[in-house]
Amino acid sequence: FHNTNLTDKKEKKIYFCDVTFNKMSQLVKKEKLNYKLTTLEETLNLVNHKIHLYIEIKKSNYDLDKFIDAFLPLITKYAPKYDVVIHSFSHTILEKTIEATKHLNIKYGLLFEHIEELNSASKKLINSINYLHPEDIMLYKYSGKIFKYNLPINTWTINSTNTIDKLNKINN
Repeated sequence: FHNTNLTDKKEKKIYFCDVTFNKMSQLVKKEKLNYKLTTLEETLNLVNHKIHLYIEIKKSNYDLDKFIDAFLPLITKYAPKYDVVIHSFSHTILEKTIEATKHLNIKYGLLFEHIEELNSASKKLINSINYLHPEDIMLYKYSGKIFKYNLPINTWTINSTNTIDKLNKINN
């Protein structure tokens, strides 16, 4: 899931962080929602190094250490070949995840929608990531400040040709 919640048939939001995977599966089945839930392990088996996998670890109401303890054996077994990118808006999440997975062939990216989120990143974090992942509008406003980090840039999903034209003009 890209989002942090889904909406049931009564238009009630159900937040993933508030329920277990099993409970969410039961809700999807009960509500007859058009969602296909897979575990991370099922997703890794499905992908099987055929494509790059971008894993965003979102800030939410969960125990990060428990998450990393559950995540680490799965991603270690997968044996990334620099085809997995872990990214987050949270400096803490990235720092802890990088520390736990630095022995694996994983890439890391910093998501941000405000220039302060980039500027406040520690030098250690900046030196540990492989790319920046800004909202596209950040490139219009702060291209110089972003480019000074000399890291590859992967913008958020672009939904219009107008945005692509604007981004192309930055490089020309």
